[in-house]
Amino acid sequence: MSTFRMFGGLLAIVLLCETVANARQDPVADARRDTIARQDLRALLLAAQADLRDVEFLYEGGLRKLQNLDYHRVPPENRSPTPRGPDHVTAFQGKFAYRNETFAHLDHYLWDEDGEARRRVSCLPGDYEFQSRSFHLGGGPDGPLASEPGWIGDFFGSTLPLRLFIAPYLLSLLKQEAAFGYECVGWEPVDDRECLKIQLFQGRNRSLLKTFWIDLERQGHPLRYECKVAGQLLCRISDVTLEEVPTRDGKKVWLPIKSQYDHFCDLITYSDRPVIEETFGVVRGSLLINQDLPDSRFSIDYRPTEGPKPPLEAVAEVESVGPRTVDEQLDELIKVADRQAAELTASAPSREPWIHRHAGQLGMYALGVVLISLAIAVRLRGAP
Repeated sequence: MSTFRMFGGLLAIVLLCETVANARQDPVADARRDTIARQDLRALLLAAQADLRDVEFLYEGGLRKLQNLDYHRVPPENRSPTPRGPDHVTAFQGKFAYRNETFAHLDHYLWDEDGEARRRVSCLPGDYEFQSRSFHLGGGPDGPLASEPGWIGDFFGSTLPLRLFIAPYLLSLLKQEAAFGYECVGWEPVDDRECLKIQLFQGRNRSLLKTFWIDLERQGHPLRYECKVAGQLLCRISDVTLEEVPTRDGKKVWLPIKSQYDHFCDLITYSDRPVIEETFGVVRGSLLINQDLPDSRFSIDYRPTEGPKPPLEAVAEVESVGPRTVDEQLDELIKVADRQAAELTASAPSREPWIHRHAGQLGMYALGVVLISLAIAVRLRGAP
C-alpha cells in the first residue's frame, strides 16, 4: 500500500505542476510581460468581442464652446457646430446601429443655437460606401443623397457615436497597415485599470500620432484616446465608463455608456485647455444587443419608427445587472482566457521556438517521470 500511496502522491505533484504551468498561459498576463504585435492585438480584440454580433443604442449629449481664441477667423464652412458661449449647450442625439466594420447606420439630430433641430442620416451599407442625406424638418425639400468611398471612421466626427463607442474605430485603424505605423508602448493605469498603451502614427517624425489605452480585461474597449499633430494635443477622449450588460441570447458583454471628448484647437490656434467639449451618454433602456440585424437595417432608406426624444432629459446610463458571484466571475475569466488563448494560437505567429515556450512544462513532466521511476526502482529493490 505504501508504494501506491507514494505513486499517488507523486502523480498529484505532477498534476499540480501541470496546473501551475497552464495557469501561466493566460494571454492577458503574458501580454503584460511582452509586447503585442499588431496582428496579434487585432486578433485578440476580435476574439474578446466575439460575443457582440451587433448593437443598437440611442445616445445623446451636449456640445459646449469653452474658449473663443481665434474661432472667428475660421471660415464658416469649416466650423464645427458650436453654441454662443460656455453657458450654452448645443444638444445632440443619435440612434446608432453597428454590426461590423462595414455595416453601420446613424440617424442623427442636432439642435442649433435657435433650438431648431437638424436631421442627418448616414450609413455604411456593407461595401465601404459612405452614404448620407440631410432632412429638412420644417417642410422644405430634403437634401440630395451623397455617396462616396468611406469607412467606419466616418462616424468619429463631431457629436458622432464613435467618440463614445471607440472600439470599431481602433479595430479599423489596426487593419490599415499601409497607412499607419504601430508601436506597443507597454502598460499604464487609467482610472485604476491596467491598460495596454499603443500608438498608431504617420510621418517620419510621427507628425500624426494616435494613442489608445485599451482595457483588455473588459473586452478590449479603449478607456482613453489622444491625438497629437506635430507634437500638439489636438483632441482627447476620457472619462469612459464601461457597463456589463446582458445580451438577448443570455450572455453578458462590456459596453461604454459614457465618455467625454475635448478638442484643443480651433483649426488655427492650439490651447493647453479644451476649446470645445462634448459629453456622450447612452440612454437608459435603449441598448439592444445581438438582434441579428438584417442588411436592410443599414440602408439609407431605413427610418426608425419614432422620432427624437427631448434632448438631455433621459438618464444617460443603463441599468446595472447587479453584482456577480465569485463562481460567475471565475467562470467568465476561464472562458475569456480559453477563447483568447485559442485565438492567439491559431492566428499569431510564434515569437520563439516551441521547445522554448514549453520548456517549463516539459521540465515538470520530466521531473514527475523521474520521481515515479525512482519510486518503482526502490520498491523493486526491496522486494524479496
